[in-house]
Amino acid sequence: MVLPRKLGWLLIAYVAVVAYALVTWLPTAVSGYRDLAASNPHLATTYLVLIAAGGLFLFGLSLWLIVRLWRNTVNKQAHRDRRGQNPSQMSA
Repeated sequence: MVLPRKLGWLLIAYVAVVAYALVTWLPTAVSGYRDLAASNPHLATTYLVLIAAGGLFLFGLSLWLIVRLWRNTVNKQAHRDRRGQNPSQMSA
């Protein structure tokens, strides 16, 4: 599988943003969980489930977006290739 050049740069930027978010927000989320676990274990469990559900939702949404961008890019390139063909090379 060959990725289009612009999509490759987009993936690199996406990984950088995710890494930055994990480095900055993960310690805050963990400390919030620890504070809640010390005071109210049931609320801490709810907090953990909500954080996990939000993370899974964002992961699924970003995966869907990346696949859609890749598919549209591949379809656009195939359309360009078909338009550039000689009419005699096309099927009936």
